[in-house]
Amino acid sequence: MLGLLEEADPRCTSRLSFVECHASFARGRRDGRLTSKEVATLIRDFARRWSDLIIVELDGSVGERAGELAHRYSLRASEAIHLASALQLAGDTPPSLRFACWDRRLWEVAGVVGFTRVPEALA
Repeated sequence: MLGLLEEADPRCTSRLSFVECHASFARGRRDGRLTSKEVATLIRDFARRWSDLIIVELDGSVGERAGELAHRYSLRASEAIHLASALQLAGDTPPSLRFACWDRRLWEVAGVVGFTRVPEALA
C-alpha cells in the first residue's frame, strides 16, 4: 500500500482509513507480530503520509450513498463507505481513479461500478 501511495496522484482516501490503519497497528501489537517500537514507527510514518492525502469525510451525502451501495451490492459498512468516498471523488468518471483494496467483495464491486482496480487481480 505504501508503494501505491508514493506513485499515486492525487492520493485520496476516506476518513475511515485512519481508524482502520490504527486498528491494524494495534492488532499487530496485540497479536505479537509487532513490537511497541515497530508500532511507534508505523504511527509516525503513517502520520507523515496521512498529511499528504486528500481525505473524503463521512458527511451526509457520502453516508447516504454508502447506505445505498450497501443495499445494492450487499457490502459491509466499511466497504460501502470506502466505495462511496471514491465515487464522491470520481464524480461521473470512476475509470479516472485507481481504486486500491485487497478485500475481494469490495474489489469486485469497484470493478462493477467502473473503477480501475489495484491490484489488477486478487489471488
